[in-house]
Amino acid sequence: LRSRLLAYAPAAVWAAFLLLLGSRPDLPPVASPFPLDKLAHLLLYGLLGLLAGRGWRAAGRRPAWVWPLMGALLVGILDELHQEVVPGRTTELLDLAADGLGVGLGFLGPGGRLVPPFAAGQA
Repeated sequence: LRSRLLAYAPAAVWAAFLLLLGSRPDLPPVASPFPLDKLAHLLLYGLLGLLAGRGWRAAGRRPAWVWPLMGALLVGILDELHQEVVPGRTTELLDLAADGLGVGLGFLGPGGRLVPPFAAGQA
């Protein structure tokens, strides 16, 4: 059990960093005609998804994949809800969408597959 929990430690540390970052009222806004803040959300939460996916694989694919994925998504939800009470910050649905997309893509990993394809004869 301990080794399974340790497998998720990098994701937990990154999640804590993201929540700390989201609680800072002094982050400068990004002035750009491009949605760079959404790209930042996608990349930051993509790394969280990647770390959660790696933890899941290192933990022997336990618990079921949906739990670490939902845990990573919950971090994004909590971050956005918390920003509602942080001075100078706002809650944005598009930020949450970028968080969720990043988590999902990161969890799939570079190969884009959650699980390996079935072997011949398996259903």
